[in-house]
Amino acid sequence: MGAHQIVPRGVVNYLVRWRPMNPEILTSLTAAKGVPFDGKGATSRELSDQAAWFKPGNGLVNGKVRWNLPRGDRSMKAVEWSMAEAAMACKGLEERYFFALRYQFALDDSVYHALKVHLYKYAAAQKRRHRWPTTVMTSVGERRYLSLLVEMQLMEIRQPWRFIRLDSKTPGMGRILMDVNKNTWARRLEPVYEIIGGEFKRWIAVGTGHMRRWLQ
Repeated sequence: MGAHQIVPRGVVNYLVRWRPMNPEILTSLTAAKGVPFDGKGATSRELSDQAAWFKPGNGLVNGKVRWNLPRGDRSMKAVEWSMAEAAMACKGLEERYFFALRYQFALDDSVYHALKVHLYKYAAAQKRRHRWPTTVMTSVGERRYLSLLVEMQLMEIRQPWRFIRLDSKTPGMGRILMDVNKNTWARRLEPVYEIIGGEFKRWIAVGTGHMRRWLQ
């Protein structure tokens, strides 16, 4: 799937909460002028799903959507751009940047493996450049680590709360998952992990900057 398509499949699937769409809703999602969600032609189940996160507007008041807020926060804010407009703003965007946006903002798991390949290629190039070791010592012996760090980075992007250290005396989640001692994590793996994470953030910045120019 390329960035030239109007609405990425993952975005649409996320919006409708895995429910099948009838022609009226599909048409409204792909309309360039916005996403009205006025409920016309929707089933009772579709309307119920939408009501959980969307407040429809009318001719005088804009609709509002609930964003990813802390648990218990039910505040709403106006939608600045429709999903169709945001998708079209990705036109011409390089695949790795496009997939990073879809993975982080649209929660699109369909791009996970392709995104992992892109991040791994970057990490492998940095390994050759900086002459990082191929393996590190874990509690069960020597182990390759680069692919595991990439997977862990993608996990933290989606579930950052799992990596928060509440007690400075306990090992961090990265060290636990990699099954290494404190010295190996701090000197060998954590710097590599931060480089991979920094590159992903750069992809997000490039992608959002590209979209912003089109949306403006």
